[in-house]
Amino acid sequence: MDPLDMTQPQRIAQMNALGSDAHPEQQWSYALLPGCVLRIDLDGAAGPRAATDIPLLGAAVKVSTDKAGDTFNVDISPIGPAARGDITVLEARGWADAVGMARVLRFVEMGCTDDE
Repeated sequence: MDPLDMTQPQRIAQMNALGSDAHPEQQWSYALLPGCVLRIDLDGAAGPRAATDIPLLGAAVKVSTDKAGDTFNVDISPIGPAARGDITVLEARGWADAVGMARVLRFVEMGCTDDE
């Protein structure tokens, strides 16, 4: 299904599906909070990390290659007072998973409104 035709809950469900399968040693999960804030939970080899909240409105999404980690990373660059540089949203073993996540994430951001 095309992310353009999905509802926000369907997009988040798609992100969760990608986050659970993209890396054998990491489990990424996502929730959309009020104000278009993305909550990211990561459980990896070192155990669970504290949740990260990222405001999505106006944020930039990019895919990069991490040769040291042998992954393709999806990063968000938030704007405004919460901006603190790039934040990794997914580390994927496959390029298609990273590009798929970036695409869905862009539609989540586009689907946000100021009163969400």
